[in-house]
Amino acid sequence: MPIVRLCFKGKVLQEYALSIGQKLTIGRKADNDVVIDNLAVSGHHAEIESLSASFILTDKDSTNGTFVNEKIKTSHVLRHDDIITIGKHELLFDRSDLDKKGKKEQIDLQDDKTRQLDTSEYQQMLLQVLSQKNLIHTPIMRKVTVFNLLFEYFTIFKTSTNLLTQCGMDYFI
Repeated sequence: MPIVRLCFKGKVLQEYALSIGQKLTIGRKADNDVVIDNLAVSGHHAEIESLSASFILTDKDSTNGTFVNEKIKTSHVLRHDDIITIGKHELLFDRSDLDKKGKKEQIDLQDDKTRQLDTSEYQQMLLQVLSQKNLIHTPIMRKVTVFNLLFEYFTIFKTSTNLLTQCGMDYFI
């Protein structure tokens, strides 16, 4: 189970255990899981959400940004020992539980074999992000959506045409 440590000037203020399926909200307002009382921190600054066994940090359109390992990020898949900086506070992401549990599993994955990606989960996540950012309503996404619809209609039309021809009803075409 990952642990997120809230630190200020090198001193650990609090620890938060994070389990799979859980979301951890970070911000200045009291309704967050991690409350950072600092004016440089937005009310709802960021969140850490689990996606399968991975944990993803997402900036919630904060004013001053969210940094991971001193680089500004809007979204980031967290790894062991990542340092998240929000305002003057740091959150240390600790995944040392993987070292204890899964050394054998990690070694098995360090071969040259290609793994199959379950794209349905990825597509679902991508659609969720696009809809949250209202990108599905941008001109480019509208063109992609229209293209997909036209392609589906063309496929249906082509299939219908082939069926009518096979039935000897090609005079309808």
